Order: sequence, then C-alpha cells, then structure tokens
Amino acid sequence: MNRRLIMLLVAVAASLFAVARAASAEPDPGGGVVVAPSDPAGVYDPPRVDVGVHTPGRPASTGSRGGGRPGGSVSNCVYSPAPDMEAWSRALPSRLPAGGQDRVDPAAHLYALVCDGKPVSYVWLGAGQQAALAAPSPAELGQRAYRQLVLGLPVIRTSPAVAVPQLVRVPTWLWVDPDVWTPRSKTAAVPGLSATATARPVRVTWSTGDGATVVCRGPGTAFRAGVDWASGGSPDCGHTYLRASAGQPGGVFVVTATVEWSVSWAGGGQAGALPPLTSAATVTLRVTESQALNDE
Repeated sequence: MNRRLIMLLVAVAASLFAVARAASAEPDPGGGVVVAPSDPAGVYDPPRVDVGVHTPGRPASTGSRGGGRPGGSVSNCVYSPAPDMEAWSRALPSRLPAGGQDRVDPAAHLYALVCDGKPVSYVWLGAGQQAALAAPSPAELGQRAYRQLVLGLPVIRTSPAVAVPQLVRVPTWLWVDPDVWTPRSKTAAVPGLSATATARPVRVTWSTGDGATVVCRGPGTAFRAGVDWASGGSPDCGHTYLRASAGQPGGVFVVTATVEWSVSWAGGGQAGALPPLTSAATVTLRVTESQALNDE
C-alpha cells in the first residue's frame, strides 16, 4: 500500500476520532469551548488572555502569533500531542502488506492542530519542530510577565482635605499621590530569552459621587498651601459640587478614582501592546453649604 493511501486512512480515522472525542466531551460554560476528559495537554481549556488568542466574551483576533513556528499564522490555534492517534497510526502499517509501505520516522510524533477547542488536522513533527513548539515566543513571555504585574492603588488627595468638609460651589482639587504615578514592570525569562511587560498610568477617571465624572489626563496637581488660592480651581483636575451631601447615605459622597494603565511588552527584538489595566480606590467626602473656606 502506498503512502498516499496510508495518509488517507489516517485522515479518515482522525476525523472519526475527533468526532467521537467531541461527542463525549462536556461544554465549559465559562469559555464556550470543549473540555475533553482525556486531554492531558489542556488544549480544550478556555483560552487564556494572550497575543492573538480569543478571550471568552471578546471577538476572536485575526492577528498572527508570528514567526515560523508551526501554527504561527493561525489565530486561536495550538498544536497538541495526539498520543492515541499516534499509536493507532503507527500500528496501522504493521497490519498492511510489507511491500512498498512508508514508515513514519521514529523520532517524529503526531500532533493535532486544535482551533477553537476542536482538532482540525494532524501532522507528524520531527524533533526540531517539537522543540520549536515547546520554546515560548517573546510574545508568550510578554504575556507571562503581564500576568505578574502588580499595579499601584491610587492614593486620593483633595483640597480641602478628605477629612475636611468640602464646600458647595467652591472648587475641590483632585489628585492622586505622585508615588503611584510611576510605571510598573515585570520580566519573564527562559534560558536565552526574556520579555518585559510594562504598565504606564495614562489617565484617572473620577466618579465624584454626585453623578458627575471627571477625566484627568494625568495624576492632577497637588494643592500648595500658602501658594495656591484656596478657593481657586485646580489647573488640570478638579470638581465643583453644586449640592450638599446631606441627603446621601451617611451624609457623604463616595468618590472613586480609577487609574487606567496602558501596557506593552518588549523582548527578543520584538514588542507589542497588551490589554489595558485599571486600579481604583475610594474615599468619602462630606459636602456642606458652609461659606467658610478650609485649606489642607
């Protein structure tokens, strides 16, 4: 039997195997993909946040995962060992007439190309190709570093100070502590390769508690006692309350500052963007009708 016929039989068996595997699997409600009980490589698990990999609830990416690695040009696809199919296909030639049959390289192993949780094809990969699959790309290392990032929580400052009642129709200065407004980085590495993910604060969105939202393109300007005019407005980040907080629960407005961080990665001569992150903190402010002015 010639090689073409053998491969045809393998392909047919692979299709039957895939159908049987999918039929016996249970749906995963979190990611909408299939979980196979006999899936040692975990390729049917919900896809993780990754460069070029679909995140449950978001549109699938059409970008390339790059490079000459097997599967590099296919979005949301991975290669996974297929030991059951490999054993079956290796045994098949031994049951056929010996004349003219092609035998598979003993060093090669059968892998399934799995896209969106389903095997779509099978391919024999040699030792070098298997090593390429095992070695992470710079983008994958960047993702590992991304998952290790620890962001700073905003420390909210105001003038009048948080402990002092704010005044109706008198501007309140808003800012976050400058120590928080610094890039945060983490590096992931394997022998011979590393990648660093860096998060940079870009803006603060303030929910002032009275229904207003203030977006500031930086941390805000700190009020300087004795220098700045107490009843003057901040040059870049502030809010003026038009009503008192007496009617609110506890008699206060809950103020939330949410910092948005842009994230990028770089390593192995490559670079790219990663999904933005946020960190947030809250304080309560009491706003009164008093006409007295208070500084920090």
